[in-house]
Amino acid sequence: MQMRLNTLKKKVFIEICGDEVTYEVTITNNSGSILDSNSLIEVKFPEGIVYVDNTLSAGFSVDTSNYNNPIFSVNSMVNPNEEVVMQFNGLAQCSSYNLIVQICKSKMIKY
Repeated sequence: MQMRLNTLKKKVFIEICGDEVTYEVTITNNSGSILDSNSLIEVKFPEGIVYVDNTLSAGFSVDTSNYNNPIFSVNSMVNPNEEVVMQFNGLAQCSSYNLIVQICKSKMIKY
């Protein structure tokens, strides 16, 4: 089954230890089959960035057994050639600063 995800129409900047950022994902069903709650959308945030509870737009469900890697599903059917938009918030935890420092050191980048 194929579907197209347009994850970012514009760059999203997220501030470490800052405010939540809203992500918008447009899901286009170009599979020729109906998408249902068995169709999963897995988001892998960089280390230190997590999904924020209770920010998911209506019409979707989320498995937050791993906040760094939430798994979303649609609650109702998405017909072929139909688009739905999903929104949710992410937050860069203060601990993500340590990861950036490690990456910079490993690549000999001044920070």
